[in-house]
Amino acid sequence: MIISGQVLSTSNEPLMGANIYAQTKNGKEGVVADFDGNFTWEVKNELTSPVTISYLGYTSRTFEPNNLDNKKVILNESSEQLDEVVISYKKPKSKQKQEKNKLIGIISIGAGVLALGIILINIKK
Repeated sequence: MIISGQVLSTSNEPLMGANIYAQTKNGKEGVVADFDGNFTWEVKNELTSPVTISYLGYTSRTFEPNNLDNKKVILNESSEQLDEVVISYKKPKSKQKQEKNKLIGIISIGAGVLALGIILINIKK
């Protein structure tokens, strides 16, 4: 079975990185929407739950797999406030010589929605 579609906000903006997933007999499986909010998921295991589409700061929606073929899915902004965001970084275990590791993070909170911004942090080994 192939499930495909596009995830958009109420203002018709694509939601890059939206999660599309479901429970299977082997655990939770899914895909992530691309830059334009498009996704294609070749489901290899039998689904044991409806398909959930979620994005941080938006209300999740669930669908039966048969109702998702080439569908545009609109997610509404959530009114829930975020209290805390934790970002962690673990140094790689490899012993390769590198002067610096670069960590690109995304942080910025406003009006209960996590906005995306890029911060470049240099970490000395």
